[in-house]
Amino acid sequence: EEQPFGDMSFSNDGGISWQNISPDSSSGGNWVTPFVIDPNNHNTIYVGLNNPEDYNTLFKSTDQGYTWTMLPHFLTSGLTFIEAIAVAPSNSNYIYVATGPEVISVAGCNVLYKTTNGGTSWTTITSTLPLTNAPLTGIAVKLNDPNTVWITCSNYLANDKVFKTTNGGTTWINVTGNLPNVPVNCIVYVPNTPNGVFIGTDLGVFYSDDFTGGWVSFDTNLPNVSVNELDIQASTHKLRAGTFGRGLWETPIPASANIPIVNTITSSNIFPNPTTGEVFINIASNENTNISVFNVIGDLIDDITIESSGLNQTKIDISNQPKGIYLIRIQTGETVSTEKVVLMK
Repeated sequence: EEQPFGDMSFSNDGGISWQNISPDSSSGGNWVTPFVIDPNNHNTIYVGLNNPEDYNTLFKSTDQGYTWTMLPHFLTSGLTFIEAIAVAPSNSNYIYVATGPEVISVAGCNVLYKTTNGGTSWTTITSTLPLTNAPLTGIAVKLNDPNTVWITCSNYLANDKVFKTTNGGTTWINVTGNLPNVPVNCIVYVPNTPNGVFIGTDLGVFYSDDFTGGWVSFDTNLPNVSVNELDIQASTHKLRAGTFGRGLWETPIPASANIPIVNTITSSNIFPNPTTGEVFINIASNENTNISVFNVIGDLIDDITIESSGLNQTKIDISNQPKGIYLIRIQTGETVSTEKVVLMK
């Protein structure tokens, strides 16, 4: 657990007893000091503090916090704090760190740093980001690609909320899209999705991937509350959200997280697309075929099995659904494809 300014404790008996594992730093960290566990080694922890010379620094432990090593500090000092840390799941040598001002009025402190050698040296990768007045709040790294990264910003500047890079920060793409003009506080990548990410904002949770065509609200039964932290519990397939003043919430991860995105089956044909409701699917196969229809946030809309008959045409009717984008998953034997269909009304 963590208390303000980076005071950390550890329990190995389910919370019955605790011991302090705070790094030895005279300056401490931010009010909410970021720390992460290496996704490739649960014994390795990183925490962002100031070193005794008042420079932003990552402290690293490889033994669950019993001993710590101070990594080389960044180029910023003074009225700045480390705001977010992310370790690439596919390569622990890739670490991304965001810093921000202690006082909002301090300019030039919103900086994103990157290391590809485990923290021995750092480079700045914010040159193409409009971050003069956009505090950095969150970082997410793609599961199998250490150079695909999303960052979030907390501000009331329209269209400066979420950015994405696919080349390790050399260039950035603005993926704010249709988000409301409110602060975005955190972000998490969703494994086994077509670049799916959840973000927590001052107006709840939103989701986006390659098929959504923008951001969709994902806050059914969630109070109208600011979401400051998101995490995925892999073993239970749950998304957990930490809120400001309304406690901790969880919800199942969308079913779309389990939809394989692979090459289209050459013997299948889906039409019309776009559609006003009816979708016809031609299937040429001597094996049984399963067809599943999902909306963009993973809810299963329809699920049918077609018995093998060589050539078959099947009709799916989604006219009772809201207009938008739907995913049709077709599985014949071991071959799976997912196709996007646009419903117009």
